[in-house]
Amino acid sequence: MTTAQVLRKAKGLIRKHGWVQRVFGNSETGYCVMGAIRRASPALGVGGRDAFANALPSHMRGIVGPTAWNDAPRRTKAEVLRAFDKAIALAEKPKRKAKRGRK
Repeated sequence: MTTAQVLRKAKGLIRKHGWVQRVFGNSETGYCVMGAIRRASPALGVGGRDAFANALPSHMRGIVGPTAWNDAPRRTKAEVLRAFDKAIALAEKPKRKAKRGRK
């Protein structure tokens, strides 16, 4: 499963079961960002977390991770779903190869 597929599946879990804060959640209560990513693919949870973190606003990257961002008091489900869309798009973007210097 690719990172983009994990993120799509995680987003789908939140759309279907709802969104929560301060707990990972489950299908009964809904999921937070990391709860959904972990449920979507326990093996790729770290990659999903990192991909989601890259979708956070640039002024927050490296300061606030996905869990703290999810749990912010005024955060909304709509913001979470938009962030998943951005993370999916970034995960699907082809990686640019580094150019080698000439001697």
